[in-house]
Amino acid sequence: MVSVTVVAARLAPYRRWLPSLGGRPRAGWLLSLEDSRGRVGRGDAACWPGFGSGAARTERALRDLVRDGSLLGRTIDSIDDVAALGLPRREFPEASHAVELAALDLLGRAHGRPVAALLEPHPAEAVPVHALVDGPEDAARAAARGLRHLKLKVGRAPLAEDAARLAAVRAAAPACALRLDANGAWATPSAALRALDALGRDGVEWVEQPLPAGKLAETRRLRRRAGVSLALDEDAATAPLAALADAADVVVLKPMFLGGLLAALRRARDAAHLGLDVCVTHALESAVGRAGALHLAASLSAPRACGLLSPYPEEPDGPRLRDGLLAVPPSPGLGVDASAPTPGLPSGHGRCA
Repeated sequence: MVSVTVVAARLAPYRRWLPSLGGRPRAGWLLSLEDSRGRVGRGDAACWPGFGSGAARTERALRDLVRDGSLLGRTIDSIDDVAALGLPRREFPEASHAVELAALDLLGRAHGRPVAALLEPHPAEAVPVHALVDGPEDAARAAARGLRHLKLKVGRAPLAEDAARLAAVRAAAPACALRLDANGAWATPSAALRALDALGRDGVEWVEQPLPAGKLAETRRLRRRAGVSLALDEDAATAPLAALADAADVVVLKPMFLGGLLAALRRARDAAHLGLDVCVTHALESAVGRAGALHLAASLSAPRACGLLSPYPEEPDGPRLRDGLLAVPPSPGLGVDASAPTPGLPSGHGRCA
């Protein structure tokens, strides 16, 4: 590599789904690696409350990677070269994700292959996806677009309101499977059971992170009585997989908070070996990071419908979405134009140097 550039940006706050942000923008960074032939690979670091190393530590890690020059002069000719970068995945997952993704993008461009084909010789051409909805109008639109799986956040509003909203979603999209995401809102197994009794289990594919992260013993007890499959998201980023195997049916993997696609791929394969299903989701980051998550999902064997759709109205998935399947860009690298502005990073405001 002959140059490394990091551009800071502001990401949308997603106040609709996470009121605790209070409308404040989220921190994000776009990292570019350029080789001696002028090819550019891009990676994404995006922080999210409750996950990863946080904005301040991520920014420091990215600054250090640029300033110490350790990436300059490195040759990336194979996946092994990417793995050998020695990134601090556990300590700084977002920064590591950005560097690794840029390296994979660059490698794919150099070899004329999509990133998914670097990870798996015969990747899927399209991946089943779910839609995150907030009410019946969203659900009806998603069903009309051919989506067969819907995800609904619960646990923030009074239980009666959640039950009414869920009933309206069921009526608006009766053929869709429903995933309920509590984001750890129910403090105890008994509270979770009361909520499930009130919400009803009809058409519910699974309930995601019903209890706060770290309560795996309680989650195991809940799973035995829940009457519905459980998925773990926050716990899936940090807990040993062996500890999750009898607490969940599904693990939700976000490459951003696992330190990159290679670590996420290993974790997904290990999870499958333990009998856990895998659902890959992005972290509401830019088009660059979301493309990486899509390529990862395409490299897996039969993942559950994944959370990979664009959350940005100005950046629709358009013709890439058909019959509930999101097509993987067949072009080299991530398939994101390295010369174009990146939707989802609308307010770039400087460089780390």
